[in-house]
Amino acid sequence: MSAIIINIITFLFAFIFAVKMYQASRGTRSEQLIYFSLFFTFLGIDVLINTILISISQFVIPEIISLGYIFTRIIIFIALYFLLQTPIFTRYAIIKNNINFVKALVILLLLVTSMIQIINFSNVDVSEQGYVVLNMHPAAAWITGLFSFLIGLIASHSFIFGENMFPNDRARSNSILLGIAGLFLGTGDLVYLIGKTPEMVFYGVTLSLIGYSVTILILVIKYFKSKKNNQEQIKTPL
Repeated sequence: MSAIIINIITFLFAFIFAVKMYQASRGTRSEQLIYFSLFFTFLGIDVLINTILISISQFVIPEIISLGYIFTRIIIFIALYFLLQTPIFTRYAIIKNNINFVKALVILLLLVTSMIQIINFSNVDVSEQGYVVLNMHPAAAWITGLFSFLIGLIASHSFIFGENMFPNDRARSNSILLGIAGLFLGTGDLVYLIGKTPEMVFYGVTLSLIGYSVTILILVIKYFKSKKNNQEQIKTPL
């Protein structure tokens, strides 16, 4: 139940941030804001579908759930495709100077892992507690899981050690927390994907939920703080 609630909250704020980023990009014509908007859009779609699959997993045939989870991995690869083109990652010269290679690599990993899963199709197992064991092919699970972990690791380093990201102590604290959340998300996804038992799935989901909770909390605080500042500027224009 807690996973569903957090997923719903994540979906709502992913949608809000996607719209906000898109609106901001229209005024600034910033490609970076468009990439952020697209990332949040596909993240929201992924979270929504995952929530639906979790909710119906004990009531429909396993084949439908299995196909649904294959589709969600495609969606999350697309989300990461856009995220990798944001300053969180392009601040690193090796990524920025080879961005076309990075994008091609993401597409290749998406195609390879999807084909492995389709060719070696296997049904998910749903435990009595409602945990979904994906039973992914080991190659697809490790490729996807390690890729997610690497994304989380790079994002964590960017947030914690990134230069010019800390205009004040509060911003530094938030950025460090986002970095820690990135590690939880990357590690949680890895454990979840390679997990073959409900216990491993539980550990993976728990780590991911912690990462999502911290990320949502910080983004929500920033959202309402920004909204409050805008209202104050309107009331007391310079």
